[in-house]
Amino acid sequence: MSFPQYPEHKDSGVEWLGEVPVHWQIKRMRFIATLNPSKSEVRHLPDTREVSFIPMEAVGEEGSLDLTQSRPIGDVIDGYTYFSEGDVTFAKITPCFENGKGAIMRGLREEVGFGTTELTVARPNATQVTGQYLYRVISSRPFRELGESHMYGAGGQKRVPDDFLRNFVSDPRTPSVGPESDR
Repeated sequence: MSFPQYPEHKDSGVEWLGEVPVHWQIKRMRFIATLNPSKSEVRHLPDTREVSFIPMEAVGEEGSLDLTQSRPIGDVIDGYTYFSEGDVTFAKITPCFENGKGAIMRGLREEVGFGTTELTVARPNATQVTGQYLYRVISSRPFRELGESHMYGAGGQKRVPDDFLRNFVSDPRTPSVGPESDR
């Protein structure tokens, strides 16, 4: 796949990103996506409504989803991670994170899904970013390498913290100072 060449570039101010087209705006994830949206959005649905259910083994390493399972919303609303049609998810636990498990949630029953608590959800802000672009970011080598360096926990249960995603754009190993803190 090839992409168009842009005539002018600028320094992004982000070590791993390097130069970007001059018209690009560099923003932190928290300003372009809603992270882990609230289940209150679907609490009005009847407890018997069948919705998609996605355990970790149903999430592929190349963006695929096994959508064969469903459960009544009343059985999953309080114990699982919520997402809806178009949300982007990725595994936050080792080794699933390093292996690239993640997907754009498409084809969900009733456009609603619940799944493993080991998923992080990013809902793209349509005025800022597309789901396809967001998925490309979370699938990228820099995202995974930096995320892996921020994992915490022990005994094979390391996880990527939500703050890593919220602040992702600048090198998250160093706190932001100055104008970048408002991006």
